[in-house]
Amino acid sequence: MITEHLAEGIAADYDAEGRLAGIEAANETRITTPWWESWES
Repeated sequence: MITEHLAEGIAADYDAEGRLAGIEAANETRITTPWWESWES
């Protein structure tokens, strides 16, 4: 997993294929399911 720091207190995690795997904020909130997979049309 690769972590990229996007802004103060915000980081994005990417898997080995470069896909977004999670987002982490300074308040320790962690989102591990990409938002586009959790939305229904």
